[in-house]
Amino acid sequence: MKETLRTAFLWVALSVIFCSSVLVLSVGDDEDSPLRPVFYVLLVVAIVVVGLVWWGRRMQAQQAQGMQNFNAFRQNKARLVLPGAEATRFADVGGLADVKASLADVVDWLKAPERWAKAGVRPPRGVLLEGAPGTGKTLLARAIAGEAGVKFYVANATEFVEMFVGVGPARMRDLFEAAAKTSPCVIFIDELDAIGRRRGSGVGFANEEREHALNELLVQMDGFERQGRFVVVGASNRADVLDAALLRPGRFDLRLRVSDLTESDRLEVLRVHARGRAMGADTDLAAVAARCEGATGAVLESIVNEAALHAMRRGRGGGEAAVSQADLLGVIARAADIERPFSVLDQLLVESAGQLAEPSTACWVEVELAGGARVAGRVVWANPELLKLHTATGARLLARRELRELRGVEAPSLPSAAE
Repeated sequence: MKETLRTAFLWVALSVIFCSSVLVLSVGDDEDSPLRPVFYVLLVVAIVVVGLVWWGRRMQAQQAQGMQNFNAFRQNKARLVLPGAEATRFADVGGLADVKASLADVVDWLKAPERWAKAGVRPPRGVLLEGAPGTGKTLLARAIAGEAGVKFYVANATEFVEMFVGVGPARMRDLFEAAAKTSPCVIFIDELDAIGRRRGSGVGFANEEREHALNELLVQMDGFERQGRFVVVGASNRADVLDAALLRPGRFDLRLRVSDLTESDRLEVLRVHARGRAMGADTDLAAVAARCEGATGAVLESIVNEAALHAMRRGRGGGEAAVSQADLLGVIARAADIERPFSVLDQLLVESAGQLAEPSTACWVEVELAGGARVAGRVVWANPELLKLHTATGARLLARRELRELRGVEAPSLPSAAE
């Protein structure tokens, strides 16, 4: 309203100046008329007023554009996948039967909330998927949205950490507001530890801005059940460093460990990724699964894909070639990371060296030292120089340079109560 009145006043003033100028010009047509200087003064005033009006309008347009750009910068960067566009289902996730059974409850609440309300059961507000990279956390989140047939917001936690103060919390708030308006839906936040680390674990501006984003996430998750019907799914391979406030009941109250695949799980994953590919008659996926101990779902997919690539090369110019057992075993032989004896130990090494971290994987090994002695036990922690084992006779600290051979062994069976 103020802007309209100001504009009207300026145009009235210009009209008065213009009319006065015309009157002076008509009356003072004599070159020596004393009114002619008045005309020139009014003309200059009119030009100045018009220039000021034009400049003011331009500045207002620039400010409006700048405000629009700033508001766009503060908006969340989550990608929205519409219902039906996400084709992933639980059947597309090999193995992990226990995890999928727990997530089926989330799907049931998204599809039939009245059943939960009638039973007086509070639905899970947040689901935290923990596991090493490549174990299928993102695939499981996509399967939740696909099974429920709801909208799917995909965000990375790093998008909420910016150098400008307040941008991260604003994006977090905007994401939850958008989800509340479009519920039912699923919010998936990948790499949750990027903003969810324990508060007070560092210093500096970047850390403070991260904590502001974390505080906003805590606030939004504390009462979002009153705003809409949606569930927050977080994924992290460093759940041991997350803030305790995130993990309390009422926020991420359903924690699911996406653990290593068993042999039967690996076989199921291989069958999933073999769909739609021409497989040879001699292909034995069960034998391949047995050879791939320690492989994640992402590694198994890569093995099948690379074997199909070799078959495609072989069939160039001669028609389609099926994936043979030799193709699969050849890829496995080149994938040293699967059978490398230090794979689990290296994982513990990374976790032990991280900030506020504790090893999340139990690992039993047998070590042969340079002198020929053998030591067996559970790995407590490791770093580039030392390896600490918990043996039958107590803790043992070994120098990594003394290790001649290290191999994984089965966990010792605990004695029964009768024994």
